[in-house]
Amino acid sequence: LGTIHSHQGNYEEAVKLYNQSLRTFEELGDKSGIASTLHQLGNIHSHQGNYEEAVKLYNQSLKIKEELGDKGLIATTLAQLGTIHEEKEEHELALQFYFTAFKVFDILGSPYRELVQKNIERLEGKMREKEEKKKKKWWKIF
Repeated sequence: LGTIHSHQGNYEEAVKLYNQSLRTFEELGDKSGIASTLHQLGNIHSHQGNYEEAVKLYNQSLKIKEELGDKGLIATTLAQLGTIHEEKEEHELALQFYFTAFKVFDILGSPYRELVQKNIERLEGKMREKEEKKKKKWWKIF
């Protein structure tokens, strides 16, 4: 239900439902459920532009996923962290997350590899364009 509310943009209700799920998973000791719920809460905060909270939640989720050894889910969270850092104009850091996610997806033979590759190519293009604009600006000064 939290996912449905999130997709409809009803973030307040989605957060409420995810927090209920989180408490249930914690009571059950279901680490996979906890990691997934933290990731979904991170998605909501990311969509709302609350990047610091999203990063915090993704990192909590990532730690659990690493404990569980679920490489596919680890890569998914790394890619999300890359997206946040790209949004924050922290391009070098975003690339680090994207490249790490790409490497894991590549090893796993996951189709998400292509999606992350497109993110890398798009971001590298943005970075080149920004550098070219900077160079043109400097040439105009001189």
